[in-house]
Amino acid sequence: MVSSATIPSADLTGPLPALDASALTALNASALASGTVPDARFPATLPALNGSALTALNATQLTSGTVPDGRFPATLPVASGINLTALKGVNVTHAVVTKVAADSPYTVLASDETILVNAVAGAVTVTLPTATSGRILTVKKLDVSANAVTLAGTVDGAASPTLTVQWSSRILQADGAAWFVLAGWL
Repeated sequence: MVSSATIPSADLTGPLPALDASALTALNASALASGTVPDARFPATLPALNGSALTALNATQLTSGTVPDGRFPATLPVASGINLTALKGVNVTHAVVTKVAADSPYTVLASDETILVNAVAGAVTVTLPTATSGRILTVKKLDVSANAVTLAGTVDGAASPTLTVQWSSRILQADGAAWFVLAGWL
């Protein structure tokens, strides 16, 4: 057994062969205690992450963060209620207002559906709103007096029709351009 030896210098002439680690496999990075992994181990720019293969993710597992805009189209589609049928109006409020001579002239509000008029103290004018398509409006005279309730606007082509008899009423509907009588009581 040789404990030491000298290699003649004549044997080390010329370049040494390059180191090749191609036969090194199954290395465990947890065994690295210190050092730097050289750039050559990874490309200069790492590839972008792509989640296209991620499926069946549960959003309840998200504890924080922001869902990126890319998850939804920039503009969400318009909601349509075309297939909604058999709806019940349990939370719909129907505005019924009572008006008297002191309120005249009264301009109908967007929330008004029924206007009950007591003209015992004097004539009352109810100014009709813009004829929004589909809108229905009811006006009824409650008192026995001879004081008229005038509907300021055009109804069935007539300018400012009146209600002159107790309990007379008009149920009106607009088509987007004009008001029309659907039903009425003289």
